[in-house]
Amino acid sequence: MAKVTGIAIAGHGERQLELVATSDREGSRDTVWHARQTDPAGNEWTGWQPFGRPGGGAGAPALLQRRDDLLDVAVIGRDQSIWRRFEAAPGRWSAWASLDAPGGESFLGSLAFTENHDRRLEVFAHRHDGSAWHRWQRSAESEGDWSGWSPFGLPDGAVREPLTMGSDTQGRLEAFAPAAAKIDGKTELWHRWQHPPGNGWSPWTSLKAPGGNREPGVAVLAKNADGRLEVFTVAGDGAVWHRWQRGAGDPESWEQPWHLLGDQDGGFTELAVERNGRGRLTVVAVAQNGRDLWQLTQDTPGGGWGSWSPLPSVPTGTVASPLLYPTRTGGLGLFLLVPSTGGLYQLIQPA
Repeated sequence: MAKVTGIAIAGHGERQLELVATSDREGSRDTVWHARQTDPAGNEWTGWQPFGRPGGGAGAPALLQRRDDLLDVAVIGRDQSIWRRFEAAPGRWSAWASLDAPGGESFLGSLAFTENHDRRLEVFAHRHDGSAWHRWQRSAESEGDWSGWSPFGLPDGAVREPLTMGSDTQGRLEAFAPAAAKIDGKTELWHRWQHPPGNGWSPWTSLKAPGGNREPGVAVLAKNADGRLEVFTVAGDGAVWHRWQRGAGDPESWEQPWHLLGDQDGGFTELAVERNGRGRLTVVAVAQNGRDLWQLTQDTPGGGWGSWSPLPSVPTGTVASPLLYPTRTGGLGLFLLVPSTGGLYQLIQPA
């Protein structure tokens, strides 16, 4: 395997994890790879297995665990189409198939992959021209029956960062995206949701900007133990800010205003959030220097927060793209990319 450029992780019903990665080896027949845990309790994995070269090469993957405990993966090919393959049975994968490209001539920036309450899959894409698009299965029972690409609508301006997708306790999908206003160029975080689930979408609604005027970065979404969604971002001031729903399943019940979760000297660049086995959310953030890692955990499930504490640094270089996941022992695991070497590092929380 060559230099890792993107990773995604998901679990199976038996809580084995599957890791999918993309690489940029020139001339290679395979630019997507995957590995599966063989012993979740002992953190033992298979070696990297080739997973194909859809669209002449692929960008960062999106990996989805469906309700039937099988996996679906999607990538953006170099041909600017979105490609997908899926598990037809445990360990038995389909061939790659193209979902074509959303409209427009701008390059694709990112994708998100979700499942509706009735098990229909839906794919969302963000283009570099600031437009957003989506495409969905018409029936979960008919694998090849997909809609065409449709515009997903725009907030009060162009979408500036990847779309972040989640679902609430009522089964409705919810979308989040930073967008720049048409008139003054001010960037705020915008939000829309299905209403009712699987049957149309609300208009885009602004969740404002952290601290009143700090530009939000990528939205990172997590679900509290009681089902309330909580959104986090590293704002333009380098600090972590968050907002949360006051009621589970109520997409309009957001706590106001944004709350500062803190920072360290120099600020942060990106973060990941996951819930541990005790129901508490944990944030891991990468410091501005690219080397130092910090973590912060809720004192109680859905409650207040403790203090920032350092994590071990990766010895070989700066890190990027933190990816948190729950382990079988009730703790958390963390994967990190090292751009300078193309390597992939892992930290494990024992419990």
